[in-house]
Amino acid sequence: MNDFKSPQLRVKERLTSIDFTVFGELAQVKQKGEILGATGSHFEKAHFGAFIWHLIGYERHIKDKMGQQLSIQERASRYVEAFLCLCRLGWYKEAKSLFSLPLEIHDPTSFPLHKQLRIWGRYEDGIKLCKELLGNLDNETDFLCLSELGYMYRELGEFDQAKN
Repeated sequence: MNDFKSPQLRVKERLTSIDFTVFGELAQVKQKGEILGATGSHFEKAHFGAFIWHLIGYERHIKDKMGQQLSIQERASRYVEAFLCLCRLGWYKEAKSLFSLPLEIHDPTSFPLHKQLRIWGRYEDGIKLCKELLGNLDNETDFLCLSELGYMYRELGEFDQAKN
């Protein structure tokens, strides 16, 4: 028999210390996270904690502990994971904001996450993102996702999937 105490779910960083305004529409996540902290299930709190870690925490950890900047490819991987956490919470509007967020926030020439994944040929990640959003928001989002899916499946040589 183990002597583990009951697990405590927590986000290591306090929400008040995180500036979400640089992420545009994702600023709404802060208020939702505060409400979730008071009323959410362990499942929801765990996914929110993972979202914070992937969006902000890991990059800060690498910078503080190792003195390195996160590569743009690693940032994209972290954004994909953060996106999936938002979808698990059912926060599709916020997930779409991350889907469209430029990887270099302060660089006006930076591409949005979904387009950058396609440029790099990371079609599997792009397909995951589009399938999560498809049917969960408005027609404009569905159109964008279907266009992206068609392009990616065509590039993968899956022509029947691309047509559907």
